[in-house]
Amino acid sequence: FQIPNAFTPNSDGHNDVFRIVENGYVKTLTSFRVYTKSGKMIFNKIDEGWDGRYAGTMLDADVYIWIADFINKNNLQEHLSGTVLLLK
Repeated sequence: FQIPNAFTPNSDGHNDVFRIVENGYVKTLTSFRVYTKSGKMIFNKIDEGWDGRYAGTMLDADVYIWIADFINKNNLQEHLSGTVLLLK
């Protein structure tokens, strides 16, 4: 699978949503969350990607923290985290 390190939610149809790009390694995504640097959770869904908004408002260009939990193709639970840059 791939997890982008940046995205541009500018409605141009390219790289507008931050999501895990599956390629067969992730069997089941069980949790996908995004946080501000101060620790506030701003996204928590598994069936869609994050569009850079919180409570309907586009957030500022900044670095955000993501955490993903999933079951891999070997039926093992994995927990990964990293950062993503929201660009405007």
